Amino acid sequence: MEKFIDFYNSKVVPEYGKNYPGGKGFVAKSIRGENKDSFGVFMVFQTEKDRDKYFKPDGSSTDLGIAAENKLKPVIEELNKLGTMTTVYNDWLVL
Repeated sequence: MEKFIDFYNSKVVPEYGKNYPGGKGFVAKSIRGENKDSFGVFMVFQTEKDRDKYFKPDGSSTDLGIAAENKLKPVIEELNKLGTMTTVYNDWLVL
């Protein structure tokens, strides 16, 4: 798990930053509660307009989002050699 998280922070997060301008990725660990010891990945955009360039209201990708995902494939393939993760769509607004 440590190698997976280190790789995610050092390789995947910077690639997200390059391919999703206006956005930044973060890895978080749950330390208490129902999901204790699980990890989450958050993509935070500066504005809703930035987010909407890449994602539709239902969470599916726009054409620009698909292009960004395709550029990320090599680093995601490397990540998958270290482990897998489950993706659940949620859209949060930081106030």
